[in-house]
Amino acid sequence: MLGNVLEALIGACFLAHGFERTAQAVTEAFEEQIKYAVSDHVDYKTTLQETLAVRGLHPSYQLVGEEGPPHARQFTSEVWIAGEFRGRGSGTTIKMSEQQAAREALQALKPRDRE
Repeated sequence: MLGNVLEALIGACFLAHGFERTAQAVTEAFEEQIKYAVSDHVDYKTTLQETLAVRGLHPSYQLVGEEGPPHARQFTSEVWIAGEFRGRGSGTTIKMSEQQAAREALQALKPRDRE
């Protein structure tokens, strides 16, 4: 719903002020997201899942720890493949901890396992 509202707002700005002014405003407003999208960001969870899918396997993530006060939580997750522990990661969100676990699992896979 919010995406539709944003699209309509940008369209209205385009009609009222033209492409150049609208493009500049949109670029400034979404600068961080644009930089992130065009960076060399690697989604380790997706990469691991795609790597394993060709062999009919899939990763399983488990949250194994939470530490710290509510405003500064640190999460720890593990990734398991075919019943075997393959990686552990930590982060300030569960998603970040799973990304780090997937990264560790990818690094642990032997080169022949990646094919």
